[in-house]
Amino acid sequence: MMTKHGYKQEELATVIGKSHTSANELLSLNGLPEEIKNNCRTSDSPSKSVLIEIAHIGTREQQLGF
Repeated sequence: MMTKHGYKQEELATVIGKSHTSANELLSLNGLPEEIKNNCRTSDSPSKSVLIEIAHIGTREQQLGF
């Protein structure tokens, strides 16, 4: 939506009815390694809060080792 409509994060948060912090956390999930994203699609995925924690870990290697 940000790319398609040119929204900034704050505008996106308003449009989707979330706080700026929640929208920011959701957007951070886009930075997860593909292996983690694919695993979440095909199995019982961890909670959103766990995925957000993983997304905030420094490097891709550290994220994969979580």
